[in-house]
Formats: sequence, structure tokens, C-alpha cells
Amino acid sequence: MLPIHQLKELQRKLQDPIDFTQLTGTIKGKPFSFEGRNHLLDVYRDPHPRIVIVAGRQVEKSETVCRKLLYHLYTRPHTTITYTAPRNEQVTRFVNDRFRKAIAESKGKILEHSVDKKRDAKTAIGFSNSSIVYFGSAWSDGDALRGISGDMVFFDEVQDITQTAIEAIEKSVSHSEIRDHELEINGRCFYTGTPKQAGSYYHRVLWGQSDQKKWQVTCVHCGREQFLSMDNIMVENEGTDKERRYFGCLECGGELDRTNGRWVPTKPQNKLYSGYLFSQLNMPWISANQIWRDYMTMDAMTFANEVLGEFYSGSEQPVSIEDVLACTDRNLALKTSSTIPTVMGIDYGSGGKSKTIIHIGHREVIAGKRKLVIDYIENCKIDNHEELVAHIVKLVDRFNVEKIVGDIGYGSYEAQKLFEIFGRMAIACRYVTYQTDPKKREYKGEYTLQVDRTYSMDCLIEMFKRREIVIPYKDPELVEPFFDHYTALELKFSESTTSTGRKLYDHSTPDDAFHSLNYVREGLYEVENRFEWAGVEREDFNSRIFDDIDELPSENDW
Repeated sequence: MLPIHQLKELQRKLQDPIDFTQLTGTIKGKPFSFEGRNHLLDVYRDPHPRIVIVAGRQVEKSETVCRKLLYHLYTRPHTTITYTAPRNEQVTRFVNDRFRKAIAESKGKILEHSVDKKRDAKTAIGFSNSSIVYFGSAWSDGDALRGISGDMVFFDEVQDITQTAIEAIEKSVSHSEIRDHELEINGRCFYTGTPKQAGSYYHRVLWGQSDQKKWQVTCVHCGREQFLSMDNIMVENEGTDKERRYFGCLECGGELDRTNGRWVPTKPQNKLYSGYLFSQLNMPWISANQIWRDYMTMDAMTFANEVLGEFYSGSEQPVSIEDVLACTDRNLALKTSSTIPTVMGIDYGSGGKSKTIIHIGHREVIAGKRKLVIDYIENCKIDNHEELVAHIVKLVDRFNVEKIVGDIGYGSYEAQKLFEIFGRMAIACRYVTYQTDPKKREYKGEYTLQVDRTYSMDCLIEMFKRREIVIPYKDPELVEPFFDHYTALELKFSESTTSTGRKLYDHSTPDDAFHSLNYVREGLYEVENRFEWAGVEREDFNSRIFDDIDELPSENDW
């Protein structure tokens, strides 16, 4: 352990964040170095009170957050900092895998010795210089962090934090002694995330009102300056065993040194935020071959977001995180059983990472409005068919389930077994396309209900928009993992030379929970219109009553 006077001398010297990080930090047992990381120098030293990073994946975004946190905590006594991410598990992972690890593995344990053991807790870590960092989730409207008055806030994964939460947490630094006299702003905020859809608060405000700096590379062969794009990926020895892709100059074709560049503001008139675009194109440890493979295999949105670090505007997001949060009820908890009748919706997993998602819910009139109230959600990891059926049967009994609706795709075996056990109380739902009559519903075989995919999904989307769904939110960690599924849909249009085209819903991330919940909605419709099944089951009634009816009643009024 270093003597106290040496620690103080080191603190005096290390006022530069680059020197501080290199002299205290390690990565995987080796000294931290900025060699090959020229693009980080300005980011570390940027004094702007509001810094925004828009980043692809694997570009050392979280490492930068961690190092800047440590620098400010260690070098500025009596500083209060808040670190926040959307979900508790994200915060916990950052604290354990990044922050505490960086402290424990610092050179000579210098940072470890500076931790105040009396203030070392799960949600806060104090330093011997009276600085402290608080860790907490920003989920929903950021209530958990409203009471903290501090000097700096680090927002991580900001693309999944709501505007309400961002603005509320920003206010925590409004009384800080740190003040930018030119902008007349108190405190500092650091925002970083991976972009998603264009039009979000992250896109419109944080990035949109920044100076939007991009890394401009200078060719060492001809001197041309250029922002890298996919056009810079060139190929040599094409078609041979030695084929290789590389980043080449658009002027001379010479291979570029991607570290030989500088940050150039593309919107210098914007002064409110200092913005940086971290694209994988600019990261020397990510090869042109790797990026080209991703380009060939990824869907357009994922490639734009996670590789290029760009907001995607190719499709709309039908259900936003704000829509989902507006449907939550903090006073309501998920149930372990139910005495009132319920409906079960099941989206069967295909195995591997794809699990079976089960929703159970009921209809309830709340404040004069009919709503779908979720009673139970489960990410079921059972992949044995017989065990899964047995598990479902137990849930049916516990939750007084009067209707089961599951998908017919990966759940064909389970659907057959459940029909054998419960009869037409258990049906399977097949998505089809009824181009000329999307409201049409018809039955195929003994237990399969066919509905128009887009129309059926539209109905659930509208329920989110109209706040006709109630998500128990007393224990957020039990339901938050499914929120990404609800918001995974992307709206697209199919082109046609003979018509105006058709609206379609696609997804690039799992959406199983959305469909599981939609099957609950379809099941509730069946229960509330149960006379339809009676007509189908009674052949003598069918011949006399439904002779002049081509289809079942519309879902229009539901």
C-alpha cells in the first residue's frame, strides 16, 4: 500500500483524465493504454457539461463510462455522482463486472485503498475523499433516483430510458457547484447508448441538438480526409484463397490507418450537447472482414444500430416503451393463483434460446373502461414436451383458466395434447393473411382458429395505445424482461405492382411475449363470444341457422 503522502502527490499529478487512466487502470491484467484509441482522447478530456455518445456495440462505450466515473470520483473531493441504466440487472452488471472490477484490479490497488469501507454498499460506494457514487435503475419515470442531489449523472443505455426519467434525473444536478458559465448550466451529464429508432428522444434531442462530431480519417498516402462508410471497405485478391477486405481511401485506394483522424463537428452551430458517434467502422480492432460479414448476415436495422451506430428510420415502432410503461400499475402484483376465470396465451419456443412464454389474464372494467389485466407471466424453460404439457395443466388448475390459446407452429404437439385433455377449451391459433377481409375468423380442423396476422396484432397494439392493458408493476424485475418483446415490432409495407401494398409487422429481436399476450386477447374474444363455438359444435344448428352466413361475427366492436 502506498503511503498517504504518495497518494496525495499522485492525486495532484493526475488531474488529466488520460494520465489518470493510464497510471491507475488495467485491462485483463495489462496496463491500460490509449494506443490505437486516439478517438478516445478528446472524449475523456471534453469539459462540456452535457456529453452524448451514440455508439454501436463493442466500441468500449461502457469502459469509457467506467473510466470517466473513476476519474471524477477520485480527483474531485466531495463529489456526488449517479450512475443509472434502464434496469436493475443492467446496473448490477455494470457495478460488478465493470466498476468494482476496475477498482479491484487498479495498479497497486490504489483505487481499492481509496474506497471508504464504511460507505461500500450495493447501491452506493464512497471514497476516502468524501466523494460518492450512487447506482440505480432509471426505469419508468426515474422515481428511484429523484431524491439524490448531486453533481454528475451518467446515463447508460440511454436509448431505453424514457424522456420523463431523463428529465427528472437531470434535475438532480441543478444545484451543483459545478457550473458552466458560458452555457449557464449546473452539473454535468454524460449520456451513452446504442441507437434504435429515429424519432426517439435520444435521437431528436440528445443527439439531434448536439454538434454531432464524427471521426474523420486522413489518408497517409494522398492526404484526403474522409468520414468512413461501407464504401471504404475494399477487397484485394478477390476470388482467391488470399481474398481480403480492408478499409481503403476513396481517392487513391490505399489502405487507411483508422487511428489517424480527428473529431469534426458536422453541426457546429449546436452548442447544447457535445456529441460523438462511435461507429465500428472507426474501431481498429474490428476488421473490415468482420463488418462485411455482419453487413451480409444482419437485418438492416440491427446493422445500422449495432455496427454503424446510426438511428434507423426504415420502419416505425408500433409499440413504444412509453406505451408499455403507461400500462403499468405500481400497486398491482402478479398472482400465484386466481379464483376468477382467466385465459391463458402460450407462445411455444423452438428450443435453445427460444423459450415458451406464458401469459394469463382476465377482463376487468376499471374506471369505466374494459381492460385486459395480466395475472401471470412466465418465461418457461421446460423443453420436454410431456413435462411442458403437465406444467400447463397445473397452471390451468391454479389460475381457474377457462380458455387456452397457443400458437400452432412450434406448439403443434402441445396443442394436440391439450385438446385431448380439455377439448375445445384448448385451441391453437394460426396467423394467416385474409387480404380482402382481415376481420375474418375461421376454424380449421378440430381446434385451430385462423386469424389475419396483421389485423390480430393491430388489435393488441391499439390496446397498448389506448391503455387497455394492465401490467402489474409492484415487482418490476418480474415483468421488465418482457418489455423488449412488446416493443420489438417493426412496421413495414410490402410493395405491390397491382395494389397499394400491405402493412406488415416484422421483428429483429424476440417478440414472443407480444404474441403470447395477443393469444390471451384472442382467447378473451372467444370466451366473450362463446356462442360461436356452440354453433360450430352443433351440426343440426349449423345447417338451419348459419346457412346464409359466410363468416363468423366481426371483431369490430370488441
